[in-house]
Amino acid sequence: VLVVDIEQEDAPNDRWVGNFTSSYIEDVTSKTGNFKKFGVFVRMLYTALNSASESVFVDLLTYADLESLRARKMANQSSDSINTTVTSSQQSISIRTSTKRYLILTYASEFDRAHYPLPLSLEATPTIESLQRTIRRLREERAEGGN
Repeated sequence: VLVVDIEQEDAPNDRWVGNFTSSYIEDVTSKTGNFKKFGVFVRMLYTALNSASESVFVDLLTYADLESLRARKMANQSSDSINTTVTSSQQSISIRTSTKRYLILTYASEFDRAHYPLPLSLEATPTIESLQRTIRRLREERAEGGN
């Protein structure tokens, strides 16, 4: 199982989580047309999070961000861009009310580009496990900082 747990730095009470089985990950990668085995996907994600390669990277998007990207793509594909434009006020309303984030792992090679979306849910009440992971991470950061 792949556990993704993201804490917002400027709002430590905002944390998004997702638990993904190997079959879920492999199904998502298959749907993109660029299938990856679970282990390969995890290594790609690890590499992207550590900025160790230019061919894989991650983005954390809100639903409004995704809709805005979709609208831009549709506007580029059709001449009728009036109906697909998302206003900034619509985006701010969606951002405030959204309880989901989407971690997008992008794999870009010379001739291919694949986006692997992982939906994350707002964790209203942190679990003991997620709090323990935070404590462990903070201790590691403190140890690395020499404090």
